Amino acid sequence: SIYPPTSFLDPLATPVVPNSQNILDSVLKTKSNILPVVPAFLEQWAFLPSAVDVLKTLEYVIYGGGPLAPKIGNSLVNAGV
Repeated sequence: SIYPPTSFLDPLATPVVPNSQNILDSVLKTKSNILPVVPAFLEQWAFLPSAVDVLKTLEYVIYGGGPLAPKIGNSLVNAGV
């Protein structure tokens, strides 16, 4: 590519690829109150009580890029997300 991805702190470092765990870690570190996310991550988190606890601290959880199974959405809402 013409402009390869770089890190602000270390231009030679490999960029961080978002995954379900490092996104939750970032939410906690930055004290976020809104999380836009893909449905696949919500489906993973719905089965992890520690992840649901993090999601419950947020004001908004927004998903896009695909459908979310109603069973998963209802489960998260019933858990207080």
